[in-house]
Amino acid sequence: MGRQTEAVLDDEAEQEFISFLRSTGDIEIFRSFAIAPEDLKLSDFAVKGRGEWIYYIWNKNFDWVPEYKQTRDDLEDKSRCGLYYVSNKDGAPLIEYSRHNFDNGNTGRIYWSKYFSAPKDLDYDVDAFESWYESVVKKVHKLSKRVKHAKKSVTSQP
Repeated sequence: MGRQTEAVLDDEAEQEFISFLRSTGDIEIFRSFAIAPEDLKLSDFAVKGRGEWIYYIWNKNFDWVPEYKQTRDDLEDKSRCGLYYVSNKDGAPLIEYSRHNFDNGNTGRIYWSKYFSAPKDLDYDVDAFESWYESVVKKVHKLSKRVKHAKKSVTSQP
């Protein structure tokens, strides 16, 4: 099964979160979609706006090679037609970070799919990754803001 925890991080807390992640090892941040494959990789979370809500964090201590694909041109959401995305996230040593939207109250989260979406056994040290994930969750708990009546997040995949 997957593992998730609520994340309610404002801009300042996000910067502390990234600093913490970098202190744990070499990380790579991927956005959900981009015009070109090289634009998927980020050094920081982008300014909040359309399409800048979900990120994938890779601790490069865990071997993995990202693969990229392009969305179809016949998608209902025309703004996503022809965009690139990381296509091999299932079973990868990634943590998904979905931002909290303070404007509409959608709850953010930190999520590790673990065995949930892996089509076969995981190709990395699950115990070591789980230990790292638990340290990330503890930090997120410390940084998260308290919010009343937040809605649960809904994330979509390409």
